[in-house]
Amino acid sequence: MQDSHVARPPNPFSPNPLTSGGIRANQSLPFIYRGREFNPGEGSCWKTTARPVGSNKISGMDRLASANRIWVGKNQVRFKAYQRDFGLKRLTNFWTGLAGAKDPIYVVQTNARIVERCMLMTTRPGDLVLDPTCGSGTTAYVAEQWGRRWITIDTSRVAIALARQRLLTAQFDYYELKDDPKGLGAGFKYNTVPHITLKSIAQNTNLDPIFAKHEPILDKALAACNAGIGLFIAELYGDRR
Repeated sequence: MQDSHVARPPNPFSPNPLTSGGIRANQSLPFIYRGREFNPGEGSCWKTTARPVGSNKISGMDRLASANRIWVGKNQVRFKAYQRDFGLKRLTNFWTGLAGAKDPIYVVQTNARIVERCMLMTTRPGDLVLDPTCGSGTTAYVAEQWGRRWITIDTSRVAIALARQRLLTAQFDYYELKDDPKGLGAGFKYNTVPHITLKSIAQNTNLDPIFAKHEPILDKALAACNAGIGLFIAELYGDRR
């Protein structure tokens, strides 16, 4: 029986395109990488600047190369976009994976995630949310969870009773305020997530002195390593040649 587990690479990445349509003077230039010349193609340009022949100015493509963000294909180069570069996924207008409420206690109970998504898009902590059709109190529940003030209304005593019971027995996570004296209006303290893009590397001039300092050290270490491997191979296979 074969093992069904598949080995996962340590740093998975996607080779994203490095070119876009159009011609620009400082981006529609050949790019020399590891002794090979690459061109963006007719009518296209690199997504960042390239170095003109004879120029000593560091270009965006140079920074990508120094940061080991260049992936080499058969006849093209692409940008290495690591999975770790983005801690979040962009929300689009395709609301997939959002069905009805799970185990509803009321026949028209809405999925809390749908209400949550709408509320987070349109309000901030401390804002007032009005729901004129209370139902089972989902809007009030989500508003309470995310630090929004709320007013909910219904003509049915059953709906009001259900919502009241739900809110009185609910347990909510605690979120630390950004500024306690200002209250909810100041918002919450949020965790930060990595967000690394091609532009943030290619246009970051602060990387230049770092590369200038460490690249010679790494090149020297690599040369010594290659020399050591060469001597080892020569000693290992020397008598067979």
